[in-house]
Amino acid sequence: MNLPEALMAALPLKAEALIVVVGEHRQMPPIVKHDWDAEARRTFRQFQAYRSLFDTLRAQNLPMIRFAESFRLHGAMAEFPRQEIYRHDGIAYHSKNTTVLNARPGGDVFTAAVLAPTYPLIVVVHDEGAARCGTGSSRS
Repeated sequence: MNLPEALMAALPLKAEALIVVVGEHRQMPPIVKHDWDAEARRTFRQFQAYRSLFDTLRAQNLPMIRFAESFRLHGAMAEFPRQEIYRHDGIAYHSKNTTVLNARPGGDVFTAAVLAPTYPLIVVVHDEGAARCGTGSSRS
């Protein structure tokens, strides 16, 4: 959401209302379809209405609460953003979540491997070029 969109959303609020803005500038940056840094029009450079609301407010050095605990990621999965992202900000990012899938009996070897409760994350790589159709012949 950018600043103009936020202002429109805030129109029905009372003057004394508080607004909570939640954002994560490192994980989910806005999709940029235009090179705004090279924009020649002065008004765009001056007002920067294209910037996200979170980035606009972050640039004002307003007080922030930096959460360190994730409630959605498994602890093992939270380790990657902790090491690659949050440690640079001095945030001890973590998760206490240890939930994995329940063991499911039956099925073939592939399904059993994909649904293995031993691992919180399974990556399945499908190489279309190496895939085989039902007749056993290679696809072209």
